[in-house]
Amino acid sequence: MGLLNLFSKPAPALLGLPFGSFTLDRSGRVVIATLPSSFPAALMVEIGRQVMTTLRDAQAAQLPLAELVVLRQPGPHQEIRPGRRKPVP
Repeated sequence: MGLLNLFSKPAPALLGLPFGSFTLDRSGRVVIATLPSSFPAALMVEIGRQVMTTLRDAQAAQLPLAELVVLRQPGPHQEIRPGRRKPVP
């Protein structure tokens, strides 16, 4: 079995969802961000690129989509505290 371990690659570490947000202008540039500095800028750019592609595709399909909001919902072990946005069912 030790021989098989020589050919296996370690799985990349998963990056957890951060608290914060960022806003893009019409050209896809980041206008403002409240993400932690530890969040990779390249990942923020890639997420922004995917969102802009989605919005352009919706426009081409004549769908009335003007913004895309992704909320981080609390997990089963997290409590929703007063003042925080409650998840929509």
